Amino acid sequence: MAMNRRTICTWLFILLATVASLAQTTTQFDKFKNQTFVKTKQTQAGSVAYTEGNGKPQVSIGVAVGFICDGQVDGCKPTGRNIELMFLADSAGMRFDKLRDVILLIDGKAHSLGKASWDYVSRTDIDADGDIVDESLDSSIDMNLLTALAKAKVVEVQIGIYQFTLSDDNLAAFRDIATHLK
Repeated sequence: MAMNRRTICTWLFILLATVASLAQTTTQFDKFKNQTFVKTKQTQAGSVAYTEGNGKPQVSIGVAVGFICDGQVDGCKPTGRNIELMFLADSAGMRFDKLRDVILLIDGKAHSLGKASWDYVSRTDIDADGDIVDESLDSSIDMNLLTALAKAKVVEVQIGIYQFTLSDDNLAAFRDIATHLK
């Protein structure tokens, strides 16, 4: 009987450790501002395609989402459009400095987020033919849209002339952070 309990306890520990390692969301408390930042880790989106032009774009896009809560908490209900949806692009040359209109198709239903704010993060020389540029695009969304993203089966994204589908990892991150909406 004791062996069975030990085996069960071992399997439960392994299961809990596995579930904990799958968590996409972290919380970080700032004691000076008395705020908790709830955010997902960056997850890679699907492959990027042009809606115009020829050839394949040399772009890789990661996605993250986060919000701030008052106090030292595990979550809250952000009001208004106080949830930040971030697209982080690595590309050969700047792609998004002018083309920043973001549209989401959540299970076929269009949601226009308008023009995302843009930031040029860094530039790394790769060879004489080009540079790798890191850019970030930031759109503010509300709790209802985050909840829709968490429940979605398929999310397609268009930013300017670029299109991609969110990956299973992206959708899992939305589902995970939605558990912090309290």
